[in-house]
Amino acid sequence: MRREHGPAGRRYGRRVNIDRYRRAIEADAEAIAATPAGSLDQVVPACPGWTVADAITHTGMVHRFVTRLLETRAFPDRGDFDEAPAGADLPPWFAEGAGALLAALDTADPDADYPTQIGDRPLPFWYRRQAHEIAVHRHDAAAGRPSSTVETALACDGVDEMFDVMVPRRFDFDTFGAPATIHLHATDGGDTADHSGEWLITVTGDEVIARHEHRKGDVAARGSASDLFLLLYNRVDATELDIAGDPTVLDRWRAAVQI
Repeated sequence: MRREHGPAGRRYGRRVNIDRYRRAIEADAEAIAATPAGSLDQVVPACPGWTVADAITHTGMVHRFVTRLLETRAFPDRGDFDEAPAGADLPPWFAEGAGALLAALDTADPDADYPTQIGDRPLPFWYRRQAHEIAVHRHDAAAGRPSSTVETALACDGVDEMFDVMVPRRFDFDTFGAPATIHLHATDGGDTADHSGEWLITVTGDEVIARHEHRKGDVAARGSASDLFLLLYNRVDATELDIAGDPTVLDRWRAAVQI
């Protein structure tokens, strides 16, 4: 998998502005921590078998895992962590873990490399990864309510990050099948200094290539950057966007990327 940057793109590295990622993590953590106890048993529409409590528990465990990783510069054993509490005690438990994560990010060595699932990376990797992780799970915890939309610039970056981090680990070429192209157009995110708001995704037999490019694909999806981001994470259905071309290509994407 590779992502090729157009003129508006930028390569990931140590100079990434981490402030917006930190603000996003903090804001989404506050939103999740404010989940009413009466909502915890609600089903998460896009995640069969998950309740809101499951989404919050998962995210809180991820925070504890990454906190320990940053503190030790090694992958912790998932069995090292206590189980999450149930009921009304869950949101405060989540808030405690989110605060510890932010503290660990803030005090980590900015010049060091840290382990990740795709090899050692500089500290900004974990600010960025956790900002997008919690954005997806805030949507889950909101159980589809409109308040779960993702801010435009963060969503555009989240699409980019998916091809940097998630697709290389989670894409099943056999499931996707024949090569195809997908054009994504964020109706609220294009023609800025930071981002083109468009992507051409080319899936071959053994590679996924994402370019910032305006070009016709086998299927095109137009919508808000938030909806495109959540579409790639299988959190919204393609019927919620403006689709042109062969919609079965998006069905194949959904089957090939299980996140």
